[in-house]
Amino acid sequence: GTIYFQQKQYDQALRVFSKIESSYAETDAAADASYMKGKVFWENGDAQEAKNQFEFVIQKHPSSDGAAQSKVALARIHQKADDPAKAQTLAQEVATSRNDAVGAEAQYISATIFAERQEWQNAVTAYRRVRYVFPSYEDWVTKAYLGLGIAYESLRDIPKAREAYQNVLRIKRD
Repeated sequence: GTIYFQQKQYDQALRVFSKIESSYAETDAAADASYMKGKVFWENGDAQEAKNQFEFVIQKHPSSDGAAQSKVALARIHQKADDPAKAQTLAQEVATSRNDAVGAEAQYISATIFAERQEWQNAVTAYRRVRYVFPSYEDWVTKAYLGLGIAYESLRDIPKAREAYQNVLRIKRD
C-alpha cells in the first residue's frame, strides 16, 4: 500500500490499506493502514474524508502510533482551516506524550501556531522545546531554529535571532 501511495496510485493504495484494515482489524497494522487511508484521501484533495478517517483512527485505535500520527494530521488540517485552538490542543497532546519524530513534528506545529498568532514569547518557548526535547530529529530542530530566529527578530532580539540562524547554517553544514 505504501509503495502505491508513493507512486500516487491512490486507488490501489486504498484497496491494499482497506484489506489490511479488514484482515487485521485489532492490530497496529490496521491502525497504520487506517492512517494511511487518511493520507490518501488528503492527497486526493478530499479534506473532509481525510479528517473523518483520521478521527476514526483516533477513536478505534487510541493508543496506536497511527492515532498519534492522525492527531498530527488533524492538527495540520485545523491549522489550515484557521482553528488554531483545536490545532494547538491536538499538537500539544502528541508533543507532550511522545519522544519520537511524531512528537517532534507535533511540537514544531505547536510553535508555528504560536508564531502565526504572533504570540512570540510562547513561540520561542515552543521552538526551543523542539531543540531540547527532540534533539535527535535534525530536520525538526533545523526548522525550529529557523522559526526561533523569526520569533527573536519579531521580539527585536537581534543577537539571539542571529544565533538561531547561525545554528541553522551549522546544522546544515555538518
